[in-house]
Amino acid sequence: MSSAVSEVAPTCAVHPLEDSVFVCDRCGSFGCTGCRGHPEATRCAPCVRRIREDPTAMAPTRLLRDACSLLLQHRVLLAGLFILQWLCLMGSGALLHLTQSTLPGITSLVAAELGLSILLMRAVARRLREQAGLPALDVSSPWVVLARIPLLFLMYVLTFLVILGGSFLLVLPGVYMALCTSLAPAAVAVDGKGPLAALRLSYQLVRGHRRRLLGALLPVLVLMPVTDTVGSLLTDATEHLPAPFSVAADIVATLMVMASVTLHPLVLVLAYQRLLERQPVSRSSPERT
Repeated sequence: MSSAVSEVAPTCAVHPLEDSVFVCDRCGSFGCTGCRGHPEATRCAPCVRRIREDPTAMAPTRLLRDACSLLLQHRVLLAGLFILQWLCLMGSGALLHLTQSTLPGITSLVAAELGLSILLMRAVARRLREQAGLPALDVSSPWVVLARIPLLFLMYVLTFLVILGGSFLLVLPGVYMALCTSLAPAAVAVDGKGPLAALRLSYQLVRGHRRRLLGALLPVLVLMPVTDTVGSLLTDATEHLPAPFSVAADIVATLMVMASVTLHPLVLVLAYQRLLERQPVSRSSPERT
């Protein structure tokens, strides 16, 4: 005598009356839509709280170390972006010579810089999403990058106005607003958020992590002018040396500046992905239970 076994969809571990739509990749429990929080989240709410309480997840030293690791992983991409940046600079100079007007050249150069920044942040986010077991982003489509250039530009304009308004009061409110809006570029580049939505999401994500984020961003912001100054001194010191030495000095100075400038968006994307719980915390990290 045979008996038929009916297949019943598993229910949510927290809400038994709701069907599950995902399985937590940390504890293995079933969760419904209400427990998911973010549409692409892969962890249940209790695990998200435990991971966000982990001080190592957003520790400045860890963010900087992991950003440097991402810099090495994307060295080929960075070399290609540097070549594209140089070509865009040459093209804007030629456009300036042909039109005898600074507006087209500056506009094209700004658009190119924003586009390259979006491409870099999306490439880094794709690597992080792959490590988290999520569907990879399509970074090869130029239309996605082109569509987000005006969004990123408007977001930067709004950010400038917000920071300027805070600076009118005192310096500290301006710094506070800069921290609150620091992740907005990543929200635009990675997820295509609108300017206002990106600023709102950034404010929500950095809540409770402002000091740690400041500890990661401040060394990067200080490193940029330092590398620029050291590079200028290096090129000036080798200016009258034979061509191989002066060319090598120019290359080293350029690489130093490019690496320091690139660290900034890498830290932003890394923090953005981790605060959205897309980047898993290392299994070797201690977690609170």
